Order: sequence, then C-alpha cells, then structure tokens
Amino acid sequence: LNGTLTTEVASALARRLADTAGDDTGARIGTGFRLALGRLPSASERERSRVFLQSRSLEEFARVLVNLNEFLYVD
Repeated sequence: LNGTLTTEVASALARRLADTAGDDTGARIGTGFRLALGRLPSASERERSRVFLQSRSLEEFARVLVNLNEFLYVD
C-alpha cells in the first residue's frame, strides 16, 4: 500500500489531476476515477471522496484510488 511504486504512481496521478482538473474538487474526483478505474464515481463514492479531500491531500486521494481492488485486480 505504501511501497515506492505505489507512492510514485499516486504522485504522478495527483499531478495529472491537478493539471487537468485545476482546483475543482468535483472535476478532480471524476477525473481520478475515470483515469484510475475507467468509470465515473457513483453518487456515494463522489460524496465520500469530497469529504476525504476536505481533510486530506490530493496525493492521498490518488493513493486510495490506486489501492482499490478494482484498480489492482481484473474481474
């Protein structure tokens, strides 16, 4: 979860989100889900992500995305 590769990937994703979506939290969330998971977040995922980003960094949010089972394993 906190290995070097995961940290590097999360940092790169966070930079891309900041560059692509700017300061718009909703756009950052939607873009993050689309880039990491290939889909938009559900309403509950969007709300939980918004609350998470009120007290956490964009890099921590990106780390969460790349540690989701949906990102790590193919169904």
